[in-house]
Amino acid sequence: MSGLPMTSHDKMDKTAAPMLASNAPKTNAAMETQSAANGGKKRRKRNRKICICVTLLIILLIFITLLVLALTLFKPKRPITTVDSISIERLRASIDAVNLKVILNLTLHVDLTLKNPNRVGFSFGSSSALLNYGGQLIGEAPFPASQIEPEKTLPMSVTIGEKISHWIYVKDMNII
Repeated sequence: MSGLPMTSHDKMDKTAAPMLASNAPKTNAAMETQSAANGGKKRRKRNRKICICVTLLIILLIFITLLVLALTLFKPKRPITTVDSISIERLRASIDAVNLKVILNLTLHVDLTLKNPNRVGFSFGSSSALLNYGGQLIGEAPFPASQIEPEKTLPMSVTIGEKISHWIYVKDMNII
């Protein structure tokens, strides 16, 4: 063939041969592999989007549930203080006729309970019980720091000893 001149028919065969090889019909296995690769990528993207949406929805539902619980069930309430009994342990009284005063020394023993209505326990620091008479503070007793479990009651006992003579005048006792 090297010595013979090329005819137009031979030229067509040579140029057509490479075109035919690239455009040759593909086998079923090749077509399935190509469609699976393209379809697999699309399917993975769709599955990833679905997974992200479901995860975000679950996180949103958990957040809403915790918010509702925090605003209703776990809403903090003040502890309830109840005085169970008060007793006078020592009482000494005398009258100062010159200054028109009653000198009164007394010691009060108070039993009280502190109830925690919350579903969560709490602790409190040192505090004090105050005794008021006529709108003025006349006695104070310290409370130690403590802790109260959820929905429990803590019994407490306080002793207040005070000389209250400078707060009570004879006119308060309706003697005059």
